[in-house]
Amino acid sequence: MIVYLLAFFGTVFPASVRGGNTKLGVAFRRGQATFWTTLARFLIGPGLWMIYGIALLNLGFDLIPDALKSLTMGDLAVSAASSMVGLMNTLLVAVILSLAYQETENSGVAEG
Repeated sequence: MIVYLLAFFGTVFPASVRGGNTKLGVAFRRGQATFWTTLARFLIGPGLWMIYGIALLNLGFDLIPDALKSLTMGDLAVSAASSMVGLMNTLLVAVILSLAYQETENSGVAEG
């Protein structure tokens, strides 16, 4: 559900950074123009990265020796790795929304 909302209205965030039009109607027009491309980017980018990250975390946790799993260092390593996966997802979403905004601004969709 959040992916659909971001695909339709997410260009508000890059528009506010660039000082562009942040009205929801304009954002919806931009979202309509780039919906399928943005949705595909969400599935390919953050979707695959999350699957990869979960697999990597599970594999990494299995590689930690049992003696360290109960210690703080083992928990710290897993926590740091999972934070990096989440941070990368946030960066991917920012890039995807910025690309959608840039594509519509270059094509003049936002003007009408």
